[in-house]
Amino acid sequence: MTAQAHHAQHTQHSALPGELLFTLDKAQHLSRRSGWAWSLTRNNRRIGSGSGMFGYPVSSLLHAAVQEQADALYLSTPPHDGFITLGELLPSLKAANIRELNIPSINCPWWVFGQQQKQASDHGITINRFPVKDIGNQIYYGPYTLATQGRPWVVAVCATTLGGGDHPLATFDGEFGHNQRIRQRVLSSHALASDLADATQAYAGLRNAAGSELSLQQFDGAEAFARLLLQQAQMQLPTLVVITNQSRCQQLIQRGWVDELLLSCQLIDSQPSHQALAPLTSLSGWQMSDCHLLSNGVQLELLRKPY
Repeated sequence: MTAQAHHAQHTQHSALPGELLFTLDKAQHLSRRSGWAWSLTRNNRRIGSGSGMFGYPVSSLLHAAVQEQADALYLSTPPHDGFITLGELLPSLKAANIRELNIPSINCPWWVFGQQQKQASDHGITINRFPVKDIGNQIYYGPYTLATQGRPWVVAVCATTLGGGDHPLATFDGEFGHNQRIRQRVLSSHALASDLADATQAYAGLRNAAGSELSLQQFDGAEAFARLLLQQAQMQLPTLVVITNQSRCQQLIQRGWVDELLLSCQLIDSQPSHQALAPLTSLSGWQMSDCHLLSNGVQLELLRKPY
C-alpha cells in the first residue's frame, strides 16, 4: 500500500444514526460482551450486513466491501486489533470506492483507534464518529478486559441456597427459561470451562454464535483456572463462561477473576447451610442487571462494570 501525503478526514458527530444503531443491536444480539457487526449502504439504503465476535477473522466484511457497490460502511466498533485495524480496512474501502466510514466514538483511553488514526493515509474516505453511551458500551467489555487485564471477560454460572451453600444447578432444570439463559451465555462466548462432572457434555461439538467451534475446557482448582485464563488470553479470545459450584465461584470472585455472575438461588424448601459463605453480601460494587423468578427462588444476573 502506497502512503499518500494527507491524513483521512475525521468528523465527530452528536446524533447516533439509525444504521449505526442497527449494527450495535446486531452485535449485541450475537454476543453481548464481544460482538461486532457491519452494514453497507448505497444511497442510504442497506445492501449488506454481517456480524461476528472479537478474536475471529473478518474476511466476510472485506469480501463484501469489495463485491457490493456501496458508498458507506457502518461498523459497530472502531477499528481494533481484535477486530480489524484501520490499515487493513482502508485498502478494501478504496478498492470498493466506498468514501464514508461511520464508527462509534468510545470515550475510553484503552481503545487504540487514536494511534491508528495518526498512521492512516488519505484514501479519500471521510470517517464519521458518533458517541456510544450506556448499554451500547457493554459489547466492548470482552476486548476491554483482554486488553487491560490480560484475561478474558468471565461469566460464572452457579447455584446456591438462601443460606449460601453449594446447590446442584440441575435443581432448576425444569424452570422455564433457566437453562436457555445459561445456554445463550455459553453459545455467545468463545469458551466454556468447568470443574464439575458432565457440565460440558451438552455443548460437545457445538459451534458458538459466530459459527466457530466452542472451546470446552476442564480444570481442577483455582491455579488450573488461572492457566486457562492465560491460555485464552494468548489466543486473543475475550470471553469465557465457567460453570462451577458456589464455593469455587467465591474463590474465583475473591481473586478478581469473575466479571459477571449468573446465580440461581433456591429460596424455598432449602436446607440450612453451615458454610461460612455470603453469596450476595460479598458482591459489594456489583450491579444487578436482571432478575428472573423461579418457582422456588430466583436467577440473578449481576456484573461488575469495568468502566
